[in-house]
Amino acid sequence: MTARPATHDFGAFLRQAREASGLSLDDVARLTRVRKGWLELLEASDLSQLPAAVFVRGWVSAYARAVGADGREAARLLAAHVAEVQARSEQAEASRLSEAFNKLDSGGRRRVGFALAVIVLIIAASLMFSMLLRRPAPAAGPISHATLSTAPFVG
Repeated sequence: MTARPATHDFGAFLRQAREASGLSLDDVARLTRVRKGWLELLEASDLSQLPAAVFVRGWVSAYARAVGADGREAARLLAAHVAEVQARSEQAEASRLSEAFNKLDSGGRRRVGFALAVIVLIIAASLMFSMLLRRPAPAAGPISHATLSTAPFVG
């Protein structure tokens, strides 16, 4: 028996198919060898507490087979749900970053600019200092006999 989804929610699709087949969650857990708690999360379309996606896809397929539902439809609904969750997550992250940037008032921007200027000055000073250290000492002129004879004896 194949249940048609009343909604685009894969969890509701699985639950409706299970109820239509007259099976309890315990029955499905026994048939699929998937913990009842994980099946409850699947029916609630709550992927946040479930393990890796490869397991979830397998469980959804096994669940659909156990209750006589269309496994391809369950997989399609799962994929649509995952894509929607990812899109919402990416949109929320972009919105959060945009808000954080907008919160930088002109004072905040000035502080960032000042920090960048200090960093540039430190880099420039360290480069100049390293160039001074690498500069060879001026060459001494030739030593004459007169210089040697008038030099104090250090001994």
